Amino acid sequence: MAEMQIGGNPGQVYTETEQTQGKAPRLGSLYTESHSTEGEKKYVAVKVTTGNLVNGTLVTIAADYAATAAAVAANPPLVADMLGVLVVSTTASTSSIAWAQIYGHGRILASATASAQAILNMGDAAGVVDSGVVSASSAVIGIVLVSHAGTSATNLTRCFLSFPHFGDAESG
Repeated sequence: MAEMQIGGNPGQVYTETEQTQGKAPRLGSLYTESHSTEGEKKYVAVKVTTGNLVNGTLVTIAADYAATAAAVAANPPLVADMLGVLVVSTTASTSSIAWAQIYGHGRILASATASAQAILNMGDAAGVVDSGVVSASSAVIGIVLVSHAGTSATNLTRCFLSFPHFGDAESG
């Protein structure tokens, strides 16, 4: 992974054509930005493989930087899977190039029942987290909700990310 110091634009959604033309980051490119109030944030460029993903969607990131909405039933969790939170300003369709946040203060889709400071797992909907662990291997390690999710079915909720992945809730 090469780190970009300039030119990164988390929130921007690119097409494959724009990537071919050099107008989009290479898959796997890292970008770091610093905020005076929220500190450092890190992002990785990914290619969306499941369409219609929105801002805050939890995605699995494969070795080739293909990003899929994380869902325990659809793609069984692997400890090797890197996770990230999609940062997009518009809905990302299949084959879009976008940024997934992997470190720092962010926002994630969480179910209404998700609790702050609790161990997270996958919620009922793909790409949404909930609190309480269904099975040890489905625990989402490296993401902490810093506020309660809220009252509606799915909420964009404040969180802190520290290179998230699936793992055993006991051993991390």
